[in-house]
Amino acid sequence: MEKNVVVLDEFGNVTGTTYPKRAKGLVNKGRAEVVDADTIRILSKDFCPPLSKEEKQMSNVICFNARDFRFDKSDKCENEGGRMFVTDMFGESVEVYELGRYTDGLTQIYADKSVERDASHVFRFTVVSDGKPLDSEVSQFIAVPISREEISEDDWENRYVYNLSHSEYKPLMSKKWDTKLVAVYEIPIKTDGYEKVRFIFSVKNASVRVFPGREAEAYKDLPDFDFNYTEWINDTRERIEKSVKDLNVDQTVKKVGHQVKESATKISKSVWNGINSVFGSDEGKDAQREPEKTDTTEAKTEEADVNVAPQETEPEEVKPGEVSSENLDANDTTDQMI
Repeated sequence: MEKNVVVLDEFGNVTGTTYPKRAKGLVNKGRAEVVDADTIRILSKDFCPPLSKEEKQMSNVICFNARDFRFDKSDKCENEGGRMFVTDMFGESVEVYELGRYTDGLTQIYADKSVERDASHVFRFTVVSDGKPLDSEVSQFIAVPISREEISEDDWENRYVYNLSHSEYKPLMSKKWDTKLVAVYEIPIKTDGYEKVRFIFSVKNASVRVFPGREAEAYKDLPDFDFNYTEWINDTRERIEKSVKDLNVDQTVKKVGHQVKESATKISKSVWNGINSVFGSDEGKDAQREPEKTDTTEAKTEEADVNVAPQETEPEEVKPGEVSSENLDANDTTDQMI
């Protein structure tokens, strides 16, 4: 049997999960009410008997709820990011707060929470980091007990600051989600004489997403991640440097290719200019042309005619009573002279 019933405190904050049978018992005893088929809410102490140790532990766990937080709109803040729904590492839709854009501007969100006086509470949340880490990164969680309606100077001086960046405050557990780092936190909150606490997330030179926290058992199937900031930042830098190197190689190849193309173009122009310098004139152009073809048959015929020797003709035979052509010509001439 799994703990698949969500337990809310009297203010509607998720405090954990419990078994269906246990949830039914709480409802039957008047210590909780049914919200829906998978959710119950622990009733206020004014309406139910004192809680058992287990119930008290559950009610003292405060889980991050993005709807409770808002941007700090004071002049010191630039506030980059926003509230949004995403699919988490369990494949479920959750509302998260994205904080920061790796800039020097301060991004800050806050929420005022009502708590039990003189009690120990736990604030549970998950921080998912991705992208390039910076040495100047600032990521803090701050708890400010409020003695009156508004925070006084004394309240601010009495604040509790937890430095989440650079693993200076170690999380409850660290897990991997694809290439992302998942850090699960359970921050102890003591309310000595106070009934209200302001929770603040402050980010600078970083980009993080704050997710609702779950019980430790929920993360057991995710691979462990040894949260060592130095190793993590070196590994991330190696990946970034490799990407930059690959990009530079690609740009170098393109640059060399362009240079080769330019060189080939220059060589081609130089060769062409050399050809034009040699064959640039009309005589040079005529020299480039192919000699005209002549009719060899006609030439041979003329040559043959020149070499033909005159042939001797035999005397014309004259029969008795005929006149030869020579005598005829002579007679004609004689007639003309007469």
